Amino acid sequence: PRLISLGIVGYDQGSSFADMRAYDALVQAESGICAVTGEGEVAAKVGVSIADIGTGLYAHAAILEALIQRGITGKGQHLSQ
Repeated sequence: PRLISLGIVGYDQGSSFADMRAYDALVQAESGICAVTGEGEVAAKVGVSIADIGTGLYAHAAILEALIQRGITGKGQHLSQ
């Protein structure tokens, strides 16, 4: 009952994108980040895995919030999208 778990998926599981892959390079291209990096007319992905890093940062914050909540209520929870 005190367990905290986290599920990470690429896209909303209730959407038409649910079965799509969500590799960092694909997410950068689909989000438009590649269009604003690179030189001239040549698009390029950001040098680091920015989508993966951002996901990890948000996951970290959500787990910390769940730990605080568990400290208050004594109950765990499953975190997802």
